[in-house]
Amino acid sequence: MRYSNCMLRSKSATLPNIILPHNQDTVVGRSRSTQIRNKRCSRCQVKLRADFDSGTIEVTQLGENSCRVSGRRLAARETVTVHNGDQFDLLAEELPYEVVFEKSFDHSIPSSATHTESLKSLNCGEKHRSKRKTEGEDMPLPKKHTNADARDESDEHVKEVSQKLKHMQNSFKERRNHEKSVKPNEGATSSLCTLPPVNPVKSGWVELRDHHVLMYNSDGLEQKSKIAAFDLDGTLITTKSGKVFPVNSRDWRILLPQCEARLRSLIEEGYKLVIITNQRGLAKGHSHEADFKAKVEHILKKLAVPAQVYVSVGHGFYRKPAPGIWRHLEAEGNGGIPVKLEESFYVGDAAGRPANWEPKRKKDFSCSDRLFALNIGIAFYTPEEFFLKRPAAKFELPAFDPRQVPDLPLAEVVATTGPNRSKFLNGDDLSAGHTEVVVLVGYPASGKSHFAKEYLVPKQYVHINRDMLKSWQKCVEECEKALERDRSAVIDNTNPDPESRKRFIDIAKKHGCECRCFVFDCSLERAKHNNQFREIKLKGQPHISVTDMVLYSHRSKFKEPCLSEGFFEIVKINFVPKFSTPEDEKLYRSFLKDK
Repeated sequence: MRYSNCMLRSKSATLPNIILPHNQDTVVGRSRSTQIRNKRCSRCQVKLRADFDSGTIEVTQLGENSCRVSGRRLAARETVTVHNGDQFDLLAEELPYEVVFEKSFDHSIPSSATHTESLKSLNCGEKHRSKRKTEGEDMPLPKKHTNADARDESDEHVKEVSQKLKHMQNSFKERRNHEKSVKPNEGATSSLCTLPPVNPVKSGWVELRDHHVLMYNSDGLEQKSKIAAFDLDGTLITTKSGKVFPVNSRDWRILLPQCEARLRSLIEEGYKLVIITNQRGLAKGHSHEADFKAKVEHILKKLAVPAQVYVSVGHGFYRKPAPGIWRHLEAEGNGGIPVKLEESFYVGDAAGRPANWEPKRKKDFSCSDRLFALNIGIAFYTPEEFFLKRPAAKFELPAFDPRQVPDLPLAEVVATTGPNRSKFLNGDDLSAGHTEVVVLVGYPASGKSHFAKEYLVPKQYVHINRDMLKSWQKCVEECEKALERDRSAVIDNTNPDPESRKRFIDIAKKHGCECRCFVFDCSLERAKHNNQFREIKLKGQPHISVTDMVLYSHRSKFKEPCLSEGFFEIVKINFVPKFSTPEDEKLYRSFLKDK
């Protein structure tokens, strides 16, 4: 054979490698052996077949949620071939692995490497039956290699892996029995600190590339159910120079003298320490990644406590206040141990405090840390409240609160030149019943395109969109063509001022048609939120990004539409969101912008 060993090397420090046998169907998914706890990952997520001769793996999609191979999501039952060195995500954008073929058994493989439950050619039915086996039962071992020269070496390796797996299982069983024997009022969590960790944590840095996140596990870190999380700058450290931003990677000092002792006491109380920090400057080139990593390691040495560190260098779902990093911590970053939200907390200085919250203190630069804790549902403290025991200071949340979605009618007639009719309209009342032009007015990301496609296009309105046609002149041409065919048209542009709206009013008059204006009741803050939600949902898909500058430009140009412009009727469209999944609704109702 060309190769004698194949594995999926985990890119996560908390998950083991997955060893694959030669020429056998191997079903991989959520299980004790893979230590994957993410419920989006099926127990039968993919079927793998490694060929040691060609150095390839056939990957067949089985689970409901797609895996991703070389940047492409697989369809149900689709089979592709991957090669040595290829990137393979067991879930799209999550659970990353690298395909590794080796020419001899590598005894340097960490003890966390695991043979999957399917190495005995298990199918899904057999895997489900294995759930009912006792926890202390031996895990299945791979078949021995037929090559006589490698057999002894293989047997020795299998025996070593088996012994380590038994040790982990016995530790887990011991801990579970101990948990059952401790009464709730005896401080069960702190008493568990003396037991060996169920999932030993591999120290070092891990890059979560798809999320633009760096993760670091320090030596001595143990996974716990109680999380004490902290921001970094302005919370645990500040600059030596006294400047707002550090002048170099050595420009730091511990913020408060109480920090070190308080953090050590948290370890004694059974907490795991986690530092979660936004560092967009790394992506912008304001500082070097290697220097920042060294800085983090020096800070933890100074504090003399083990900790896990998440560094967000991008934007979107994995940048505070969005909850992406915490979701990763729960799903993959805590060794499968459920996090107790009611006993966890977050400490940060971006708390939304106004100027002079303490004498001569400046206004907080944002509210991202407080909003991050609100999104997760855990307690929040400022550094002064947590380390110095000071009373809570006044703070201000953003003007737009995504948790509050008022119950409003879809549409309201605010002005008309025609006979009086019902003020409130539903989806069936929106079409005129004859040829007309509808001009939409509103911020980018205010819901105009969704509204047009949901309520007007099904009524045979021609959808005219400048983002697709690239110029207002082409929009005018398409409107002319629609009216010439006796088709109604909906103009899906921002149309902020009378000049941009007049073009379509004139065309309607030319063809003897009415022109109505639908104004979207969406504030600048909601438009920013909607835009961020859209960016997160469309990540990796082709789309036109909208910057805050574009939103501010619309606000500066906006003039309230009125009947005197030539409109037959003006209708206010309330923002009534619809969600395709509960997860989408949960994300939308989270704070996604820090101001």
